[in-house]
Amino acid sequence: MVNDHGSFSGAEAIFNGLAHELQRNQIHVQTLTFDELPIAWQQFHYLKHLSSPQQERYFNDLLCNYDLLHCHNISTIGFAPIIAAQQLEIPIVYTAHDYLFMCPHRTFLNCNDSCFKCNWGKRSTSLQARFLAKIPILWRYGERRIKRTKEKILNLFENTTIVTVSTEMGRIFKTHGLENITILNGIPPRSKNQVIDWYEYVLSLGRLTYEKGVDLLFQVANWIEWPIVAINRIHMDYLDGMAKSKVDYKGFVTRECVDHYLRNTTVLVSCSLWHEPFDLTLLDAMMFGKPVVATNLGGHKDIVNNGVTGFLVEPEAGEIAKMCNFLLNNKEEAIRMGKKGKERFEEYFTIERCASDYLKLYRRLVNA
Repeated sequence: MVNDHGSFSGAEAIFNGLAHELQRNQIHVQTLTFDELPIAWQQFHYLKHLSSPQQERYFNDLLCNYDLLHCHNISTIGFAPIIAAQQLEIPIVYTAHDYLFMCPHRTFLNCNDSCFKCNWGKRSTSLQARFLAKIPILWRYGERRIKRTKEKILNLFENTTIVTVSTEMGRIFKTHGLENITILNGIPPRSKNQVIDWYEYVLSLGRLTYEKGVDLLFQVANWIEWPIVAINRIHMDYLDGMAKSKVDYKGFVTRECVDHYLRNTTVLVSCSLWHEPFDLTLLDAMMFGKPVVATNLGGHKDIVNNGVTGFLVEPEAGEIAKMCNFLLNNKEEAIRMGKKGKERFEEYFTIERCASDYLKLYRRLVNA
């Protein structure tokens, strides 16, 4: 299995959890991440070249001993693994954790067809995108270049089995001509033998960036009666806003610290503005038996049973705050929803169920 990084965010958690569970099922798995490649390769960018001959030789030598290649995020590792596997006629599975096929920034915000217009470059961390957005001639040139690269990538994946991680993501891919199958994510349980309590605060675990709804979170904090505790990395553009907001920002903390806040919160909130492929923070809350309030976008609709395990609402501060206040003021209802959420997690979102679905897919492809 190939992935960008070993441990960073949600996709990496799935990558590591799936590898461990497959090994537990006596499947020989070798993992490779971007961090383990030669340093010189880490300067390589897929928008300029899909791969290099050196990379392809490396993966040819590596993959000749395996029955199948499974890639996760590869926007930094490049497409050499895919090309090498095709040369060796090895089945390929690609699990999409973002919208790389439709957007160079991978967020595909608001599902707009234009790569740079989706946020006009204003929220992009790419200096090139910011520059191109200000000069129409260069912008059009940039769009043509991105379009050509996109076409090369789509052709490359013609004989690859694409897996999307939510039904909404699968629908979006199909509208862009990308056939796929959906396998919902799962995570290993961490809540066993943990003492659960119900303190009056709202917890936010998502990255504090534009597409994750950090502006919306600041607004929600003004509407609810109890504090919002936020944990994760924050984009530098929002440091001043965080300092002025009512959000209690704890920074990027250890997994043990995250679990401490999950054990003791009353409700978890997700304010995402993009069509989030699959929000693992919701699974974290459900695993600990806590209700969730999330925007009615993307993979949230696969995870949350609206009105039963939490609430799905429009991405508006007033609506989100209303549901958070309801749960904070009705602890019995919050506990009931939390129990239903835990039952739903154990039925649909365990790593065992996820690994079982992938194993069925692997065997079908290898035996074809």
